[in-house]
Amino acid sequence: NKYHNKIKIILDKRLRERSHGELEGKPKNDFYTSKDIHQIYVKPHLGEDYLDIKIRVEEFLKEILESKFEDVLIVSHGGTIRTILHILFDIDPEIAWSKQTPVSNTAFFILEIKEDERKIVLQNCTEHLKYLEELKEAK
Repeated sequence: NKYHNKIKIILDKRLRERSHGELEGKPKNDFYTSKDIHQIYVKPHLGEDYLDIKIRVEEFLKEILESKFEDVLIVSHGGTIRTILHILFDIDPEIAWSKQTPVSNTAFFILEIKEDERKIVLQNCTEHLKYLEELKEAK
C-alpha cells in the first residue's frame, strides 16, 4: 500500500486457508488415510472440511460480486483459491483440489467476471519468480 495509498485494503478472515484443527502442522498422512474418501471431505477435530470452506468463500464472493468495485485483488492461500475456482467456474471440487488444477506458491491468476461471462485470463502464473532468481544470480 506504500505506493498505492489511495487503494483500500480490506482484511477478511473468510479468505484464510483451511483449518486442520488439532492436526494443524502434522503430515497429511497422519489424517488423510482413507483411499475411499477425498481428503477435502475429511473434517479433522476442531478443523474444517470442504463444505466449511465453501460456505465462507461463497459469502465473500457474493459480497464482492454485488459490490461496486470494478477491479479487485484477492490475496489468499491455495485451498481458498481452489475453492474460488470451483465456485466461479463450476469446477468439480475434487478436480479443483487436485494436481489437475495447479495452484503454486505465490502464483497469481487473472479472472475476468462480467455479468454474462466468466473466464480465466491467466492461471497459476509464477513468472515473477524467474525475475527474483535472475536478481539472485546477478549478485
